Amino acid sequence: MLFSNGMLLLLGGLLVGVPVVLHFAMQPRPKPLPFPALQFLKETHSVSSRQLRLKHVLLLIARCLVVAIPALALAGPAVAENAMASWVASGLSGLLTLVLGGFAAAAILRRNRGWMLPAILGLLCMASLGWFGVNLFSALNPGDSRVFGNPEEPVSAVLVVDTSPRMGYRRDNQTHLEFAKDEGNWILSQLPPDSQISVIDTADMEPFFSVDLGSARRRLQALEIGFSQSPLPDAIRTARKLLETAGYRRREIYIVTDLSVAAWSGSGGLPDKTGDPETPLFVFDVGTTHLVNLRLNNLNPESVQLSSRSSLAIETSLNCLGGGGERVVEMKIEQPDPTVPRIRDGKTLTPEKFWNVQQTFEIPDNGSANVGLRFEQALPPGVHHGTISVYGSDGLELDNKRFFTIEVDHSWRVLVLYGPGVNPVNLTKTLNPEGYESYLIDESLQSEIGTVDLGQYNSVILLDPAPLPSNEWERILRFAENGGGVGVFLGANAISNSSGVEPSFLSEPAQTVLGGELTVAWDRSKAGQNIFLAPDDLSHPVFSNIRPVKSALSWSKIPVRIFWGIETGFGPATPGQIVLRYSNGQPAIVERMIGQGRSLVMTTPITDSDRPEGGRTSWNSLFLGNEVFPAFALVRGMGQHLVQARSESLNVFTNQPVVLRNDVRVHPDSYTIFTPNEKRPPAPLAATRGELRYSFTPVPGQYRLKGLIDGAPVIRGFSVNVDDAATDLTRIEPKQLDEILGPGNYKLANDQDEFERQQGTSRRGQEFYPMLLIVLGAVLAVESLLSNRFYGNTAAPVAK
Repeated sequence: MLFSNGMLLLLGGLLVGVPVVLHFAMQPRPKPLPFPALQFLKETHSVSSRQLRLKHVLLLIARCLVVAIPALALAGPAVAENAMASWVASGLSGLLTLVLGGFAAAAILRRNRGWMLPAILGLLCMASLGWFGVNLFSALNPGDSRVFGNPEEPVSAVLVVDTSPRMGYRRDNQTHLEFAKDEGNWILSQLPPDSQISVIDTADMEPFFSVDLGSARRRLQALEIGFSQSPLPDAIRTARKLLETAGYRRREIYIVTDLSVAAWSGSGGLPDKTGDPETPLFVFDVGTTHLVNLRLNNLNPESVQLSSRSSLAIETSLNCLGGGGERVVEMKIEQPDPTVPRIRDGKTLTPEKFWNVQQTFEIPDNGSANVGLRFEQALPPGVHHGTISVYGSDGLELDNKRFFTIEVDHSWRVLVLYGPGVNPVNLTKTLNPEGYESYLIDESLQSEIGTVDLGQYNSVILLDPAPLPSNEWERILRFAENGGGVGVFLGANAISNSSGVEPSFLSEPAQTVLGGELTVAWDRSKAGQNIFLAPDDLSHPVFSNIRPVKSALSWSKIPVRIFWGIETGFGPATPGQIVLRYSNGQPAIVERMIGQGRSLVMTTPITDSDRPEGGRTSWNSLFLGNEVFPAFALVRGMGQHLVQARSESLNVFTNQPVVLRNDVRVHPDSYTIFTPNEKRPPAPLAATRGELRYSFTPVPGQYRLKGLIDGAPVIRGFSVNVDDAATDLTRIEPKQLDEILGPGNYKLANDQDEFERQQGTSRRGQEFYPMLLIVLGAVLAVESLLSNRFYGNTAAPVAK
């Protein structure tokens, strides 16, 4: 326990002696009274004297307390908050001990009452004394070594300001970041003179102590929204590490944020949930519970690499905080202009003509709606930039627009190789349905693969292949490594005469392409099991045609009777990833990344007829009967994914690196890059080993590349967006914050008055002043009662 004014405590101790002196100095002298019945007075004299002395002692104690308690209250006693309960318990147990001791003493003085009552009261008094000792020990050892007392003692303080894109939310003509700067400036003004101050923002985690208060204020006012963010728990850890080098004993951390969930996620909370008792943590909330905002989520293009014969389709979702209703969403695609980008008057000029698509969507209050936009017109070959925007005023404008980039080839060329007894019609009609011919498809018997130049195709698809020589598997593997897509639909032709796996499919290059090792062809029809495709997570691109109608598809009505078992993870390439499983958990589609390309392997065929040759049973009913749309949508998605096998990052999030293929036969070997950051001038970018690599993407928008080949301009580029979490305004619940910081390890304030009270408590400790005033009132009442009851004619008569 500490005292803010120890001199008042000493003065109060001296004043306590005043009622003691007055008590003994003003004792009345006994008066001799003649009385004939002297024998009766002699018998009662000793008892009356003892009782009177006890009453006077009680009154004396009450009057001493009347003087001592105000002195103690004015001395300003305070303790650590975690020790407050122990001190209160100590006071109550001490008071109970005194009361029980007084009753025990009174019982002893009344000898004619027997010994039972004094004994019981004595035992209770001893028990209360033990309780008092335990509480006092706990109060004197609170486990908190913070420096309390003088609130003007300099501190080492770290002010952490949340500068995430969410802090751009605007209300009352101010953004949350501007509110944070105002409150941060006020917090700095509350710090004692000569304090050591550091200002940290979550986008720049390089802490240092400012030279003085003025430089700390300038650092605070210079903060801007940043798109590379660290979670607040990481910022707290950084602040604690900096304070280990602090020059003052008293240390404090201040967090100014909008209390959104995303600001605290991604780090797993603080490792020490018990907190740091020597470093109080204050969280200042500048957010609001009355949010009004529309948010376009991450875009999901059906394809970012299109054929000049295909249309552009993009899906997303629109979230609403507040009132919903009809909202207009627009897709704009830039029309090619070879004269731009270029700089004029310090600004980057971009195409001014667009293709537009608008559509109205109904969104419920505080709900969401799926958004799908399609541009049916065929786009010319080349790289195209575009945006999707939602119209309407709200608090945060940043998430009302999303950027995208697509690349259009002249046509996708696909080679279909089919095994003996296989009809490729199901695949060709799926890839090129009537009226939507997006692919140039060449069909060939598998045996003719040696006569075909694979390099002229975007993808190669093997339908129920028979054994292939090892050198042909090697050719297919090289094709994938160079950026091609390989699709394999396994079937009966992979079974050897001994009903095992054909050795050709067990060679190393074959297993590298297949994504694993074939085991056995499982025939579940004999066991009476109903096996079917069971899509679970539809985020993979092969499900792009399934997502919009997922609730209307009945996979259980399309049985799969026979399929190949496959053990993934074989070979030196990236392990095969299971994209789709059957209802019994076995792999149905396996994807493997191979060099710059990929392979997709389906463990059951799509070419079986009702009555296959040789009298065998058809492996599945994917394209049989009336329920063919699920298989149609799935296989079409696989075909689209294969022709886009080139691993180019045309659409990334902020601060993600970008890798673009750059074939110098058709592309320049150097470019000039124009970024959406007007403060950053255009810079040269050279290709290395057939690739363009760029890592500085801190700002959302469109990054444009301009080069020359044979004197003609070549325009390329990519788009950068913020992730959904960066603009997610959902506020964190108190329970979640307790899980991250630990309950009781922080102080949360929503306004300056509340913050000031909590800051004073942290610096001075929990004060006893209010409690002592309550105790003083009780003691005054007791003193008044004792005075009126005991005073009167209190002089003891003496026989004469």
